[in-house]
Amino acid sequence: MFNRLNPSELKSALVRHPLIVKADTTVMDAIAQMSGVRTLCETTKTVDGQMDELYLEARSSCVLVVEDDKLLGIFTERDVVWLSAQQCCLENLTIREVITHPVVSLHESDFTDLFFAVNLLQQYRIRHLPILDDRDRVVGLLTNESLRQSSRPVDLLRLRLVFEVMTSEVICATPNSSMLAIAQLMAKHRLSSIMIVQPGGSQTEPLQIPVGIITERDIVQFQALSLNLKTCLAEAVMSTPIFAVKPDDSLWVVQQIMEQRLIRRLAVTGKQGELLGIVTKANLLQALNPLELYKLAEVLEKKSVRLEAEKIELLEIRNVELEQQIEARMTLLIAKAERERLVLAIALQIRSSLSLQTILDSTVIEVRQLLGCDRVNIWQFEADWQTIAVAESTDSSLSLIGQRVSDNCSKQGYTEIYRQGRIRIVSDIYKAKISDCHRDMLIALQTRAKILVPLFCGDELWGLLNVTESQHPRDWEPEEVELLQALSVQLAIALQQATTHGKLQEQLSERQQAENRLRESEQRYIILNQELEAKVAERTTKLQEREAQLQSELLVRQKTEARIALQLRRQQTLGAIIQKIRESLDINEILATVTQQVKDVLHSDRVIVFRLCADGRSQIVQESVSGEFPALKDQHWGNEMWSQEIHDCYWQGKPRIVPDVTNDIWAKRLVEFSRESQIQSKIVAPILQDVRGSENHRWVAPCVTNKLWGVLVVHACQEKRVWKDSEAQLLQQIANQLAIAIQQASLFEQLQQELAERQQAEAKLTDSNQQLAVSNQELARATRLKDEFLANMSHELRTPLNAILGMTEGLQEEVFGVVTEQQLKALRTIERSGSHLLELITDILDVAKIEAGKIELDYASISVARLCQSSLVFIKQQALQKRIQLEIKLQTNLPELLVDERRIRQVLINLLNNAVKFTPERGRITLEVTQLFLDISTTDLKEQHFLHFAVTDTGIGISPENIKNLFQPFVQIDSALNRQYAGTGLGLALVKRIVELHGGSVGLTSELSVGSCFTIDLPYTPSFGVSPEITADDQPAVTLEWDSPSTDESASLTPLILLAEDNEANISTVSSYLKAKGYRIVLAQNGQEAIDVAKTRHPDLILMDIQMPGMDGLEAMRQIRLDSNLVDIPIVALTALAMTGDRDRCLKAGANDYLSKPIKLKQLAINIQQLLNATKDDK
Repeated sequence: MFNRLNPSELKSALVRHPLIVKADTTVMDAIAQMSGVRTLCETTKTVDGQMDELYLEARSSCVLVVEDDKLLGIFTERDVVWLSAQQCCLENLTIREVITHPVVSLHESDFTDLFFAVNLLQQYRIRHLPILDDRDRVVGLLTNESLRQSSRPVDLLRLRLVFEVMTSEVICATPNSSMLAIAQLMAKHRLSSIMIVQPGGSQTEPLQIPVGIITERDIVQFQALSLNLKTCLAEAVMSTPIFAVKPDDSLWVVQQIMEQRLIRRLAVTGKQGELLGIVTKANLLQALNPLELYKLAEVLEKKSVRLEAEKIELLEIRNVELEQQIEARMTLLIAKAERERLVLAIALQIRSSLSLQTILDSTVIEVRQLLGCDRVNIWQFEADWQTIAVAESTDSSLSLIGQRVSDNCSKQGYTEIYRQGRIRIVSDIYKAKISDCHRDMLIALQTRAKILVPLFCGDELWGLLNVTESQHPRDWEPEEVELLQALSVQLAIALQQATTHGKLQEQLSERQQAENRLRESEQRYIILNQELEAKVAERTTKLQEREAQLQSELLVRQKTEARIALQLRRQQTLGAIIQKIRESLDINEILATVTQQVKDVLHSDRVIVFRLCADGRSQIVQESVSGEFPALKDQHWGNEMWSQEIHDCYWQGKPRIVPDVTNDIWAKRLVEFSRESQIQSKIVAPILQDVRGSENHRWVAPCVTNKLWGVLVVHACQEKRVWKDSEAQLLQQIANQLAIAIQQASLFEQLQQELAERQQAEAKLTDSNQQLAVSNQELARATRLKDEFLANMSHELRTPLNAILGMTEGLQEEVFGVVTEQQLKALRTIERSGSHLLELITDILDVAKIEAGKIELDYASISVARLCQSSLVFIKQQALQKRIQLEIKLQTNLPELLVDERRIRQVLINLLNNAVKFTPERGRITLEVTQLFLDISTTDLKEQHFLHFAVTDTGIGISPENIKNLFQPFVQIDSALNRQYAGTGLGLALVKRIVELHGGSVGLTSELSVGSCFTIDLPYTPSFGVSPEITADDQPAVTLEWDSPSTDESASLTPLILLAEDNEANISTVSSYLKAKGYRIVLAQNGQEAIDVAKTRHPDLILMDIQMPGMDGLEAMRQIRLDSNLVDIPIVALTALAMTGDRDRCLKAGANDYLSKPIKLKQLAINIQQLLNATKDDK
């Protein structure tokens, strides 16, 4: 059973090709190599390759440091733990600084006994034994695991129990301990693992329950990923669940569990699951102690026969169980291998690719295939914590790529959880504790179950890895969560790598651009230098040629400069003269300045200005002369005559040089004048001006473009002088400027004169405006007085009429008692007379409003048929009394009319009233309406479409000579008719004014003793709808009846009405009528009294007169509406003014209704009852 192993079996324990690095390698590179081998190890585990797995695991647990083929030291996982516990910075730390030296090693030629190697490991308490060849070169490595696997001590392990070899003193930590604290514990106690426990049992018997384990391998993996040991907790990375055995289990059971689970450590627990100890592969190796082996040899031989039989039986039973376990384990191992393959693939892709999008796209595809879920996507956080889908894998038609999602329901809370690195798992959104708002959002995203794993870029939260099921709930497995967590670590590396790569690319691009610009600049400088050398040579040759040329040109230039200097001096002189001329607008001052300046400049003896007038006169108007020569100023000639040659020369603006005046063939008549004036020679320059208006005299040029104003003459008196052309040209230039100055001065004089005339006109206009303002004020005062007069007249006339008509109405209704038939007839006469007087007052006020332009039309679209029918209602009773036949003729499809309905109805009623008035009994009156189309070329009106209203009667007729005066205000055509038919003569004037305000016209045709036809044409717009025809059944019939209080109502308290009125007649009339109708009345004679009574009596309704002494009715209504107890009491305003705006002012002050005096008592009672009923309904 313990035969000596042959050399080939010993070599099988040797781990070939261990990891080898140089002494200058950084610690992080060494850790990365160890982690890389371990990743490959974890992704290739199979049941049949346990030996290969052990070899890969041994290679990943250390690196050998070799220089020049010589072994310098070894760097193991324990060294990584020690450095992590010391919080050393591993980035720049080299292996040379941390390796274990010297190294315990064994030559391959000395490795002839398995137990000799085991003793070396136990003696030096090491777990790695390098094997060297004869030249001290590394050929392999021995570990506890490889030796134990080669020894195959099956029987020995079955005989030994766990409690015999387990380690009872276990160093433990809690789940919330940091990885740094755990690493420090490992380094302090030189352990390869720390058990993670949580308290259990009772307070009297506390127990430690193992929940996980942290190993050296985990520390190495963390360092490889450059994770922060301080912030990461044990519960997030510990291996869980923990696998355990009982103390009385055999080591064979331990061996089987370790091989099946591919683990190196098992917890030893009691009956309650409490931690008793730990057993490791190193403990198993202790069982191979030679001393122990020899002691057990005899016992094993005695039990071999019995155990062999039991073994066969147990193997058969165990074979079945193992087959089942192997099948289940194979499934788990395949899934785990797939997950580890995915992590490895992502890691390799991160190392091989710098495209972050490629990594993200492949990740979501692989994860969805592995987990078999409906959708996998990656969300990236934006600045406002919105998320945008940047990668997705799904078969659904709903794609979320590029969509932005803002979880306003729970954004703050979940974001903080993700910052802490915590994973959110939801198996079913309908069972999870989430808000309805958040659940609705998940439904919209087709999510039923999900796992959200935070993704970090450095220490910043970058996004989320989201795995979802769309239709069904799902209980997520821990392995799936672990896979996603591992992937999040790899993605974090990818994000960091992509960010760093992006920055490097940006810096590289900037550097390349800078280098390109530098190269371009150097190339330009090289080319420029070559071009400059060629140009310098060429320029030198040209300069030499130019020098010779300049020598010849210098002489010419000197002569030219002398000439130019002379011209410059003259130009400066000319400029100075022009400046002095422009400084003044006085002609005399301008001429004096010019003559003096010219005399000084040309060094002459005399300079004169010779003025030529339109009538032929001429005069020397200005002169500057030396003292020894006679003065010529103010000399004049009556009829100046010049030859045509001189005219032509001067009109062309040319100066004339006369070197000897005695031989001047063009001016022989001036010889005597020249001799007396001592003139020897001269220059004459014409002063020309533009022709303005229609000038026509001898000095105007034939082409009528300029005229000769005069000449500027320079005399040489002392001796004959040879004048130069330049002097003549200078004098002509001065003459031209002088002509402009003279013209400007003349215009200035004209302007001054016009200004004076305008000021006089403005003064007159101011006087006229002041007079007009006074007239306007007087006119406005007259208009105001007229308005006040009309208002007062309306009030003074309507107030007594209110009493007269009110009393008459009350007597007719027998409010004051029974009246006889004869009295009733008299009362009707009084009512007719009062009503007629009211109509006259209304007509007078309407005419006044129209004449003053204060009438405003209230336009509305109306039916023509209804307008005619409602107008006929007003005259039906009168026509019935005279047995006059009424007829209405309406054309079919008449359009609607946009007019002021009340005013047009007033027009029709006036015409119909006149027709009834002047038509004898048994006559006929016809109202006809037709459409009229006028040709716009034959009329001054803009509209082409009119409605033609015609009122035809068979009355007395009107003579032609009276028709033209018929529409004048206050005009009646026949005094005899005045006595027979009462009226003011205002009705037809109102008709004409109202129709013209609507843009229409009025017409009349009449024949004595036959009848008359009054017509009005009103424009309309064809776009209005057709007016519906009204039949007799369509006519509105409104009957207003007074509802007397019922027996039940009269039994209750009748309404109380406050009457605010200062006129005794009106008080008597209204109060008597209302008392007869069953109302209670309380009186007030001014506004303040009305307020006081309203506050004390709280009436059901208030009748408020507007014009009262002291406080008027408008102010009283405003005060009442300010009182919250009186704000709902209905108020009816009563006024006798009946002027424009009265109704609006009353309603604005707080009135509910408005009645104009004189009041119809029956209508007043109806309005009162309607307001009281409305108030009752509101309550």
